[in-house]
Amino acid sequence: WGVGWYSGATLINSGTGKVAITGVAQQTNTGTSLGFGVEMGGSGTKITSARASADAISIVGNSAAAASSYAEGILIGSSGTTEIVATGVGGGVTLHPAAGVNEPETLYVADPTYVLANGGAINITALGGNSAANLRIDADSDRLILGSTAASNTSFDVTSSSSNITLDVGSRGL
Repeated sequence: WGVGWYSGATLINSGTGKVAITGVAQQTNTGTSLGFGVEMGGSGTKITSARASADAISIVGNSAAAASSYAEGILIGSSGTTEIVATGVGGGVTLHPAAGVNEPETLYVADPTYVLANGGAINITALGGNSAANLRIDADSDRLILGSTAASNTSFDVTSSSSNITLDVGSRGL
């Protein structure tokens, strides 16, 4: 397991600074050992930056060395809503998960998740060690919202956006 939180509510607010989270899983056991690069759990996660640059928020989860069948690059699995929001004009968000060799999900979204940016690009590049690795959005999670949303849906608001959105899972599926 690289980096993460598993209980309680989590708030990361950098003001006008950058948010950079990088988790590298070192788990080499096979089977059901945990090998997440980054896990966002607990009762809700809010990550925000008002930085007005493309690198306002960067989350990298690298589980490429993990042999476990639980080695998502990034796992979003809280019991509440997850918000990853760049509120500064031109602020961007990058999610870069890399799964382990035995893991079919590179980025796993298990709860309602908002990835919002105020004009800066949203880039999600999912790499996998497994040829079947993909982006998984749980049927129970309701949604993965990219770009903007109504203010009533989130604590940190981007209600309109001109952001370019790139979702690259290579030859893998959604």
